[in-house]
Parts: sequence; structure tokens; C-alpha cells
Amino acid sequence: MCCFALIRRLSVWILTVLSIFAFIPALAAATSASISISGQEGALPLQASGEFSEYTFCDGAHPPNCWTDNSGSLTVRQTFPSGGTYSIGSKSGKGSADWSTTLDTGAMAQGTHTFVATACDVKGNCSSNSQSITIDNTPAVTSTVSKTEGELDIKGTVDFKEYVGGNEGSVTLYHIYPNNSYAYRIQSKSFEGTNVINWTYQEIVGAIADGGSWAQGKHIIRAVATAHNGASTSIDIPITIDNTPEVTGSANKVEGDLNIKGTVDFKEYVSGNEGSVTLYHIYPNNSYAYRIQSKSFEGTNVINWTYQEIVGAIADGGSWAQGKHIIRAVATAHNGASTSIDIPITIDNTPEVTGSANKAEGDLDIKGTVDFKEYVSGNEGSVTLYHIYPNNSYAYRIQSKSFEGTNVINWTYQEIVGAIADGGSWAQGKHIIRAVATAHNGASTSIDILITIDNTPEVKIIGPRCYADLTCDILGTVQFKEYVGGAEGSVTLYLKDVSASSYSSYGSKSYEGTSINWKYADFAGARISKATWGGRELMVQVVAKAANGATMTSWQYLMIPALGCPIPLR
Repeated sequence: MCCFALIRRLSVWILTVLSIFAFIPALAAATSASISISGQEGALPLQASGEFSEYTFCDGAHPPNCWTDNSGSLTVRQTFPSGGTYSIGSKSGKGSADWSTTLDTGAMAQGTHTFVATACDVKGNCSSNSQSITIDNTPAVTSTVSKTEGELDIKGTVDFKEYVGGNEGSVTLYHIYPNNSYAYRIQSKSFEGTNVINWTYQEIVGAIADGGSWAQGKHIIRAVATAHNGASTSIDIPITIDNTPEVTGSANKVEGDLNIKGTVDFKEYVSGNEGSVTLYHIYPNNSYAYRIQSKSFEGTNVINWTYQEIVGAIADGGSWAQGKHIIRAVATAHNGASTSIDIPITIDNTPEVTGSANKAEGDLDIKGTVDFKEYVSGNEGSVTLYHIYPNNSYAYRIQSKSFEGTNVINWTYQEIVGAIADGGSWAQGKHIIRAVATAHNGASTSIDILITIDNTPEVKIIGPRCYADLTCDILGTVQFKEYVGGAEGSVTLYLKDVSASSYSSYGSKSYEGTSINWKYADFAGARISKATWGGRELMVQVVAKAANGATMTSWQYLMIPALGCPIPLR
């Protein structure tokens, strides 16, 4: 009995001891966790590990069954900058556990990320360790613009933080118009690499930035560099566009080919013509204005332009109206910017005309000169003659003739009319020949040529003359003014006895010439017989009539004594 009791007590004591040892970990390190991150950006190794305590366990059997257990689990959690926490991995093991991954910082959100590794053993005893990393993937971007016309040569650099999984980021270009009147996204391009990258507008957009087509004013090209994780930065590139061209112009003459010309200087437009020059014609007193023609020009050096090149014809001042004209040259750049210059041209095409009549009878020899301003396309002008009769009783246009040339031109009545001015047929009195010189543009001037016509003939009765045959003739003279077109005039002879009441006509005769000797025999066909003159006392009347109707009458007593001829015989 004594031995049995002793054995029983010993067994209870052993079980008690074993029970105590079942809740005591084996002689090993306490449960612990560690975590580490290597590097600053790009692919960063994240490593976590856990060490687990070992425990001995016994069951309630007699004798008890005992064993050891050092299993546990390792869990890794990530706390994001936004505050959320998520498990990113776990691993179980006996004695220890290891877990690792590679962090791609290029894909991680901006801000501080905290990674916590927690190791828990079989008894639920846990140990934690943490590491934090701050992500700032904001790219660095620069830009320049080398020109303000033509190809603007917009370019720059960008420096992204590494993103292992693909392109590091992109550059997006925006165009903001002057006064913020309009803005739009042009284009974007992705880039791969972490070294400083050169970018250009042309590379991103697929075309150059052609300032020649941009509106006037201050533009902004905004370059936005965006990392893969969304972090971005931007730079504004201000570009002031002033494509206003410079234009000059002059007219080197005021008659004929006005030789209108000038220069224009455009800002560059790469894609086509830099601009155009348009000509406008503003008439005197702003009475009328119209667009003549336009021509496009390509090039940025100073360009010479001419009216003829733009219009396709010269500016012929000979056809322009009198007065002050303006040719307005408007230079317009491709983007619509424009400037203009007014070229004033005063047209006075009034011709200068002279004239005179060098005689007052017969061919009056009317002539003169005319001096026209140049008209390139045809006759410079015309001279028109008008005949104004005495006392303005009648006036009419005689004839007109066109003349070509700008030197002093001689004109004559005969050349213009096709016949001479024959004063012998003109009515008595003060005539005016008006010579009107009219330029091609209608400008005119005139001169009045005064011609006084007095074609009154001068007639004389010399008296009787006796001849050996005892006949008698009556002699006289007449002076006519010249008449080129025919007989200068006529003479009519009348006789009557002194006691008679009226004359009797003894005939009429026409004469050609200006100095005429006439005699009775020319009219009667024979001289006066002795029988006639010996016993009568006669009176003679002679009427001279010029071609224009002017007349003169002469009278004389012709005493014929019965005893003989009063004038010596011939």
C-alpha cells in the first residue's frame, strides 16, 4: 500500500510539472518581425520576415503525450497616403517565414506609404515592425521658344521618376489664345526613360507650330508633364505674335504710266504664302472707291511689288479723272494682321492749247499747238473746232481730230476739218473759232480765235476813154478780198441819162482775183458808139459784190459833149 501511494503521488506531481511546461515556450527566440525597403524610386525591393516562438504541448493522457510547435504567420500591410490600409501579402512557416515583393514607385500614389510586417506565433503572440517611404513622382519640365514668327521652334525637356511597368509619363500641350478667348488641348505624347528627355512641339503634335497662322496677340503654350502615377507639373510658354507686315508705296509720275510701286515685308509663314497685297482705288472727294486686285506673295525678305504686277495692267493716269486720287495698298499677313499705306496722286491732265488766225481773208490760216499729258493706252486727246457766228447768231461744232503724243503738237484747221477756213465765204462780222483741247480723261481747255471778216470790195470808176474809131469806153477798178473757193465777186454796170429816173443794167460779170480792172465793153460786148456819146449826158453806177455778199456801189456823172470825146484818144 505504501509503495502504491508513493507511486500515485509521484505521477500526480509529474503531470503537474508537465502541465506547467506545456504552457512554457521552448528555449528559442521570442516571436519578432522585421521589414526593409531598399532604394528611393523605381523598382524597390520590399522584404519582410518573422521569427516564431516554439511551444511544448502535452495532452491529458496517462502518461501524457507531449510535442513542440513553432509555427506562425507573417502578414504585410500597406497604409496609403489617403489613409486606407490593405494587406498586400502573407506567409506561414515553422520557426520563421519570409515574404518579399518589388515596389514600382512609378505607379504609387504621391505621399507617404507605410508598410507594416506582423509576425504571430501559434499562441497568438504578435510582433510588428514598419518602414515608410515618401513618393514624389512630380516630373521636372522645361521649355523654350526660339522664334516669334514662322516655325516657332517650341521645345523643352522633361525628367520623370522611374516607372518599371511601362512609360514613365507623358507631355501634353495646350494652346491658350490671347485674352483667354479660347483654349484647347492640342496633343499628348508618352515618354519612356528616366534620363532628361528632350521634347519638341513637332514631335508631340505631328506638325510644326507655325506662327504665321496664329492670331495676333499673346498666346500661351502650356506644357503639362504627367507621371504615370498622375503627379504632374506644367510650364507656360508665352509667345507674342505680331505678324503685322510693313508696306511702302509711291507713285513716281502723275501722268501716263504712274509707275505705282512699293515694298512689303511679311513675317514668316512656313506652310504657304506669307501674305498678300491688295490695291484699292479711292476717287477724288471720296466719290467712289473699289477694290482693284490682290496678289499673294511668298517670302520674308523685303519684296518689291508693282501696280502692274498685281493688277495685270499699268496705272494709266491718262484715263483717270481729274483730282486727288488715293491708291491704298493693304498688306495682309496669313494670320489676318494687316497694315496699309495711302499713295496720293493728283491728276491734272488739262491740256495746253494755243491758236491764231494769220489772215482775215481767203485761207485764214487758222492753226495752233496743243500739249497733252501722257495716256499710254491710246490717243492722248483731241482738238475740236467750233464756229461761233457774229453776234452769237449761230454756233456749231465743225469737226474733231484725235492726237497721239505728249510733245507739243501742231494742229491746223485744214488738218482737223479737211478743208481750209475760207474767209471769202464767211459772213461779215466778228467770228470766233473756238479750239477745245480735250484729254483722254475728259479734262479740257479752250482758246477763242477772233476773226473779223470784212469782205467789202472797193470799186472805182475811172471815167470814159475815147479811141481812134471815135468809140468810147468806161473804165474802172475793183478790189476784192480773197475767196479761195471760187470767184472773188462780181461787178454790175448801170447807166442812165441824167434826166432819167432809173438806171438800166448793162450786164454783170464775175471776177476771180483780188485786183480787177473792168470796162463797159466787158458788160455790153462793145464800146459806146459816137452816135451815143456825142449827143447824151450819162450817169454811171457800178455795184461790186463780194462772194460773201458784201457790196459797194460807186456813182459818177459821165458828161459826153456833142462836139467830141472829153478824154484824149488812144
